[in-house]
Amino acid sequence: QIHPGADDNASGVAVLLELARTLGRSLKPERSILFIAFSGEEAGRKGSLHYLANSGRYPNGKCIAMINLDTVGRLGNKKLLVLGAESASEWVHIIRGIGFVTGVEMELVKQPLDASDQVSFHEAGIPAIQLFSGPNMDYHRPGDTADKIDADGLVKVATVSREALEYLAQREQPLTATLTKGAPAAAAAKTSRRVRLGTIPDFAYSGNGVRLSGVAPGSPAAAAGLREGDLILRIDDEEIPDLKGLSNRLKTLEPGDRIEITYLRDGEQRKVEVELAGR
Repeated sequence: QIHPGADDNASGVAVLLELARTLGRSLKPERSILFIAFSGEEAGRKGSLHYLANSGRYPNGKCIAMINLDTVGRLGNKKLLVLGAESASEWVHIIRGIGFVTGVEMELVKQPLDASDQVSFHEAGIPAIQLFSGPNMDYHRPGDTADKIDADGLVKVATVSREALEYLAQREQPLTATLTKGAPAAAAAKTSRRVRLGTIPDFAYSGNGVRLSGVAPGSPAAAAGLREGDLILRIDDEEIPDLKGLSNRLKTLEPGDRIEITYLRDGEQRKVEVELAGR
């Protein structure tokens, strides 16, 4: 089946190209601004890791920040999510200021995630954030089509990005990174997930477990009766502390495996058996 990928991630590329087009005409920055479209993110962040290992003309040590535009096409009336703001102490103040200036509502995501290219920059000690319009039922599905893109939302994302770029380009001092620089970046194979559960996480939730913002119709999660607001606590006997923990657990499973999910609904702990489908 054809997967158009309009939201993930033609939307991010569209904003990147528009920013490059407009800022290239008007902005005279004190710092260099690089516009890069990385490939291979789904295969283990290969593009961003390759860049960081071969940055050459623009050494990693002189890079003060990175903004990742990944899946920004379905904002609607929701808050724009900001992932990775814990990578520098100034990000929270920068985001708050941009929200005040632009009127765009934003929310910092505290869930520990390792899914997108900003993580490659974190590993290199560079403060980086991801702008994200939130999950939807067409994620990695054939239904991710252009007619579902929110054009007004893309303008909001571009406006936020421009404010951040202009501020960072004129800032004299680097950001105060809160990261520990690891070994030199190198492309690595990604452990792929072979199963589909069909849960849609609530990225704004920061407590223990994984709270659902919905489930995909026809998915194993829907067949098992899981629904919006449920809080997944365990799979079999393994605690699921957060979204990253859920992803890591699902990577160990095969299509057809049966698992027991313990979840909380309306203050009551419940259990359900789920048969996983292939992706």
